[in-house]
Amino acid sequence: MNSLSRLLLCAILFYFSSLQAQEHNLWKKRVVRLVDISKVGTVQGKHDEAAGHFLSEIIADIQAGKLTAYYTFDTWFTTALPKESVRDMLFSKKDSIAKADPKSTLEVNKLRDPGAITLYKIIEEWNFNPSTKETDVQIKGIAPAQTMLNSDGSHRSIRSMFWLRYDDVKDLLIKYSKQFPKENVLLAEWNGYVKTFVNDNIKIGPGRPRYESATPAQYSRKLEQIIDLSPDDDGHFGKLIDCSPDTSLLEILIKKIKGGDVNTYLSSGADKIDPAGKQKVLALLTGATDTTYLDDPASGKKGTIMRVFRKDFNYDEFHKYKFSEEWNFDPGTGKSHIKIISAAPLQSIYGDEGDLKAMEEMFWLRFADFNSVLPPYEEYHSQTTIARYTWLNMLPVPEYPR
Repeated sequence: MNSLSRLLLCAILFYFSSLQAQEHNLWKKRVVRLVDISKVGTVQGKHDEAAGHFLSEIIADIQAGKLTAYYTFDTWFTTALPKESVRDMLFSKKDSIAKADPKSTLEVNKLRDPGAITLYKIIEEWNFNPSTKETDVQIKGIAPAQTMLNSDGSHRSIRSMFWLRYDDVKDLLIKYSKQFPKENVLLAEWNGYVKTFVNDNIKIGPGRPRYESATPAQYSRKLEQIIDLSPDDDGHFGKLIDCSPDTSLLEILIKKIKGGDVNTYLSSGADKIDPAGKQKVLALLTGATDTTYLDDPASGKKGTIMRVFRKDFNYDEFHKYKFSEEWNFDPGTGKSHIKIISAAPLQSIYGDEGDLKAMEEMFWLRFADFNSVLPPYEEYHSQTTIARYTWLNMLPVPEYPR
């Protein structure tokens, strides 16, 4: 083997070893979420019709051998459920009705209305890459679910009836998303992301979410996440080391901007460079002016002498960051991809009484640029990394019994 061949072989081996290392370093979690078709319907009773048709066709396909159902507790889809068991699930437990003789009763099976079953459990595998901060969510299976009640009518639990592989049922899911574009499991699953993850730290971003098409090739929306790198228990404000001149993440970023290593952008889309970005950042460093009123010692009048002073810029006051994210879901594969597009440090805007009025972005950076300056900062802060807070903001999500 000549030197060129050996070099090529080494390059190929390095590539695949890097892929394996990246896979090994992924943060993983298997999650069970609950979605409800009735929460996305816009027409009264329409969701019952959609749910009824969908579940009825699922049951029919199972009986015809087109679909395989799996045991409720078997989330790895290894043990098939007998067709008879699935068929019997359409019937409730035997009811007792009075016969002509009031002292005796007759037990009968009561047919369950498929349209009344609008709850579905979704099994997902979450994979987060702490290097790129990108997340992939793969749906592995779905299960119709029913609410279980106690004898007094109070809520006891939500139990899945049977499980289906997503790959087996995805064509049926897409079919009903076209037939009932506003009342279907896919839309309920997609909206469930927003209801689950939008909180004090994660907000819906600008722009109209793309999910109302009658033929959704892909669902997409923007979310904005806020991460607070507050002081740790020791009171340190993100200092690299005590003797380091880099006192905070913001200072590292501003040094890169001043040095021309990264550009700032006009908006969270990070598609248009701010031509005056560097000058704006330099203006921020001059510090804000403030006004105070002093008593006049000559006349004794209070608050008659105005003094204007400039406050020094303090990097330690800035530890909140906003991230603009794109969330995309492809029903054809059952995969969602979450990618951070841009990042911005936030500054607090206070009123005359010292009350917090708003949080404003100081400047926007492409996340690729922002991410490139993180290693020297996070090397000394393994517990306050952007990756860790991003992951914790999204998880844990509510998990339900299988």
